[in-house]
Amino acid sequence: MFLNPSVLLNCMASFKIVVRQVERPVQAKPEADFYFICKSLGFIDSTDPSRGAIQIFRLVVQATELGRGISSTEISEKLNASRGAVINHLNNLMRSGLVIRQGRLYFSRSKSLFFLMQELQRDVNRVFENLEETAKRIDKELGFEMEYFFSFLLGFFLCFSITFKYFSFIIY
Repeated sequence: MFLNPSVLLNCMASFKIVVRQVERPVQAKPEADFYFICKSLGFIDSTDPSRGAIQIFRLVVQATELGRGISSTEISEKLNASRGAVINHLNNLMRSGLVIRQGRLYFSRSKSLFFLMQELQRDVNRVFENLEETAKRIDKELGFEMEYFFSFLLGFFLCFSITFKYFSFIIY
């Protein structure tokens, strides 16, 4: 499967990821684990009692794992759902950065759920790196920059102290 990089970049320019703290299933079962992932990513709520988003996401992931995309028409036929409802869910999945569209076919952003979770984590990390840099700039403009220096020094001396104790422990 070859996905056009410009399609991925365009769909990832702006995205919305919902992450919820959810209790993980006690027993590892594929259905319960998939439900856990979807609930953690905010797919499960009272506005979707049929769990259409989960079913659609599962079909897209399965198609991608087989090395092919899936059309909204094929999804609506498999789920016996209206094509409009399917497209609405697909648009939400694309806004979340989980699904991409190439032509009339939809793909999971990664070939496996594991890699998809890693990509989402990298996306979130990039957002927070930008937020931290912006916060540093604001703090600097407000005159709080010395706190970073003292925080760095404290961390350095704490690390040096722990390292020194560790080496002296090994020597004795």
